[in-house]
Amino acid sequence: MYRSCSLGEALERAIKDFGEELSEDMQRKFMATFDLCVQQQFQALENQNTQKPSVNGYCKNYKFCDDVWRFDVADCDLTKSDGYHKIKSEKCIVVAQQSEQSDRPIKTVKKKGKH
Repeated sequence: MYRSCSLGEALERAIKDFGEELSEDMQRKFMATFDLCVQQQFQALENQNTQKPSVNGYCKNYKFCDDVWRFDVADCDLTKSDGYHKIKSEKCIVVAQQSEQSDRPIKTVKKKGKH
């Protein structure tokens, strides 16, 4: 699964460049090690991701389809809840869906005015 990313494809090309210097068994071991390392990194990120980011900016467009939200935000500021990690961007796309592991439902915001 991870081999189709640009890093995985680059590793495959580098291994092929070695040609016969690496046995097929060694090539498979390299790729298996790559898969394992990437999987471990994603698991580590999942376990440490307890902070909630905030996104501030101008919402140019939003869509909701199949329980997935997509927000196109202009002039956005992304900030982690620790306040130290801030990113500014001219535009960003936020894609979100409710986590199956979440014990809290998604809050809905009611518009003021006519209903």
